[in-house]
Amino acid sequence: MKTWKIVGVVTVLMGMAIALQAELIEDFESYADSTALNTDFSELQANTTVTLGASDGVGGGQSMHFNANTWASPWWGGALYDWSGSLDGVTAVDMQIEALTGTHGGNYFKAMLYDGFGTEIVSGSSIAVSSISSSGYQTYSIDTSGVGAGTTVSTVGFFFEATGGNGPSEIRIDNIQTIPEPATLGLLGLSVAVLMFLRRLRV
Repeated sequence: MKTWKIVGVVTVLMGMAIALQAELIEDFESYADSTALNTDFSELQANTTVTLGASDGVGGGQSMHFNANTWASPWWGGALYDWSGSLDGVTAVDMQIEALTGTHGGNYFKAMLYDGFGTEIVSGSSIAVSSISSSGYQTYSIDTSGVGAGTTVSTVGFFFEATGGNGPSEIRIDNIQTIPEPATLGLLGLSVAVLMFLRRLRV
């Protein structure tokens, strides 16, 4: 096969791989203030607030503060963030979370993905707020590997459940992104390796 044909094939492979690389859904850097942030939430429980953190995100950028007081009705906290995206080639949706110092640790946090009809697609694990670090971000992951092809997300839900006692809880959320299937990353690596090999042949 001629070199130009090989380069053409590799270019196509790289294009396919790059198209399925990790997609940053939200890093909250584009919002001017909390009012602007709230316009992208289609539903917010009466006891729940979402506000913009100015410089406490990953790397010192902006973050979203998710707060709910489960002492108040409806006794659980919830907010739905509007995001439309495909889960094809996606093995997980990850986000960075960090608890605020002094927040009530008895509540449990959970994130979920919904389709355009408001039906749950998949949810992450329910974790105690007391287990979330308040001295650095940690990864919270929603496993989407079992989701069928052609599935599209319409909203991302964030929830506090009063499983371990009622009280106000607040966490920071940042860098929500999709994680591609390992095969996609391998395809990209193979493409780069072939290009490097061709470059050596030309030397």
